[in-house]
Amino acid sequence: MHDAKVEIKWELGCPPVTNDKELTALSRRIAGEIVGDTGVKELPGPMFGTKDLADFSEVV
Repeated sequence: MHDAKVEIKWELGCPPVTNDKELTALSRRIAGEIVGDTGVKELPGPMFGTKDLADFSEVV
C-alpha cells in the first residue's frame, strides 16, 4: 500500500556463559559435601546475571 521497506539487523549484546560440565559436576559434589545436598540448588534454566564473565570466558 505504501511501498515501505525495512531491514532489521539483530545483534546480541553479549555471548552466553557455557559452564564446563565436568567442573560443574565437581563443584556441585564438593558444595554438597560442605553444605549438604539440600543446600545446593540447580537453576531450572539459563539466567542473565552479568555479561562480564561471558566476555572474560571468550578470551581465556
